[in-house]
Amino acid sequence: MFSRDDYDRGSRFPLLWVFGPLVVGALLISALGIVARATQGFPNIELADDIRLAAGSGDPLLAEVTPFEWDRACLFPSSVDADDVDALLGFEWGVIGGDPNGDRTLLVLVRDQEVVTHFFLARRLIPAPPANGDCRSPGDESTRL
Repeated sequence: MFSRDDYDRGSRFPLLWVFGPLVVGALLISALGIVARATQGFPNIELADDIRLAAGSGDPLLAEVTPFEWDRACLFPSSVDADDVDALLGFEWGVIGGDPNGDRTLLVLVRDQEVVTHFFLARRLIPAPPANGDCRSPGDESTRL
């Protein structure tokens, strides 16, 4: 039968072989999701907040609020997809389409045929774009917040 010497001969941490692979798998999937999202480019949430605050404290142009230069601001309604965005930009960006929530305007700031940054703004902050989007220059009055 069993003796008291046989009691401690098994694996010391038997559940490690069960939960260890699950934890490692969850970490790997999370890391892959973050890397995939980072390659697409994260929306500039901080700039969107700064613009929202500036719109509440006055009536500035978008170019006066952004801390960098840009050639054109392309605005897109929530209904556009990534192909429509690329068509209006004039080059393949392929990162993002409209807002999946359907309540914000996508702004893409472009300089020298490159996207500087992109972010989402509430529809009430900037005049709405047409159904397929449009691009505006820094001095354009339609970029007034």
